[in-house]
Amino acid sequence: MTRRIIGIRHGEAWHNILGESGLIYEDTTLTINGMQQALEAQKDAPTNIDLIYCSPLVRTLQTASIIFPGKKIIALDCLMEYPQNTELCNKRSDLRLLKRLFPNVDFRCDISNNWNVKDAGKHLKSQAHEFNKVIRNVPREKRIVVVSHSSWLKNYMFGTVGNVFEELPHCAPLPIDAEL
Repeated sequence: MTRRIIGIRHGEAWHNILGESGLIYEDTTLTINGMQQALEAQKDAPTNIDLIYCSPLVRTLQTASIIFPGKKIIALDCLMEYPQNTELCNKRSDLRLLKRLFPNVDFRCDISNNWNVKDAGKHLKSQAHEFNKVIRNVPREKRIVVVSHSSWLKNYMFGTVGNVFEELPHCAPLPIDAEL
């Protein structure tokens, strides 16, 4: 059974412009350019969305909050970026802080942060499976948006991350046919 979902990669974040040196900063935020990208995406964003799922990393939370202001957002750990065990920019901030910063978000996250992943590639595939379990319980007529990361979206869409240096565009809507 196929289900149509709209994927959106977060706006430009600091680790994107700093390159390898940016990987040492924990849970990087959007740049001013990234915020502008999200504002531009807001103009063309679908308005008839029923559910917005989001990675609980700051850059995706910022992107979703800008594109869909005032909408309820559900943050899930299974939408976080890869690799989660080596790049600090992909380590989620403290959940208590995130809840204060983003009161419009329903955090359905593990307090432990799942940071010590042994096999990040295998874990990414299990994340896609976990997300499919979540959306299987959503009625078929619901329109869903997922705000996540390039590697996560590529893995979900194509079954592989492929070349990590060939990233998806920031804030562009990507139609996804999910096989459930």
